[in-house]
Amino acid sequence: MLKVTADADEMRGIDQLKVWSAFQDPAVAHVFKEDYHAVLLEYAQDSRSLLPAALHKITHLQSSKKLAYIVYQLHQTVLEVFCGLRTLENVLDGLLLGVSDSQLLQKAQNIAKELLISSTSNVPFHGDAHHNNMLYFSGNQLRAIDPKGFQGEHYFDYLPIFINPDLGDIRMDKILFEEKLQWLCHHGSFLLERMCLMQWIFVGAALSAVWFLEDQFLYEADQQLRLLQWILDKGLL
Repeated sequence: MLKVTADADEMRGIDQLKVWSAFQDPAVAHVFKEDYHAVLLEYAQDSRSLLPAALHKITHLQSSKKLAYIVYQLHQTVLEVFCGLRTLENVLDGLLLGVSDSQLLQKAQNIAKELLISSTSNVPFHGDAHHNNMLYFSGNQLRAIDPKGFQGEHYFDYLPIFINPDLGDIRMDKILFEEKLQWLCHHGSFLLERMCLMQWIFVGAALSAVWFLEDQFLYEADQQLRLLQWILDKGLL
């Protein structure tokens, strides 16, 4: 597949893909050749993603687990082999520097500041690891596409499992939400602590809302604000 872009995040992501490809990481689409603003990528036949399975209660948890395993694998490449990754502090600027009369966004802003101060990890991460960016390639191999070239706290990459707006109201299924929390936080490899993960989920949904508001996608922003309020109403944070 030939991809052409001049977007800064996309170009940084392509450079990130090149590094993962050089290390033969099976968790990402491989880069065959790159020149200027064009990149030749491995092609995913039929472009089947994790999203359809994630939209059904019966297969939602298994889909979430598959996403988490891909994310975890991407974090294992040492940070020093990448160049020019965007820091998480910079990614969060839209939330941290914004002025809002929304108590939900103000709360998220305060939590984000605390999380950055207490950060415990710094890894190369995908940055946009939602279900539609996880595609099945030949041999039914699941691989990530379209990274954004970010680095920082490893928690951030697991957030789409909970906040991806494409999931709709299934995000607010209390039983599934708890099952995902329990599985992720009790899986020794991921190194996720429940309250810290919940704080990141809250911050991630708020950041998504801010981005939607900046782009004048008011309905989508409202959906993320609904998720924030649901989290508080259910006593999850």
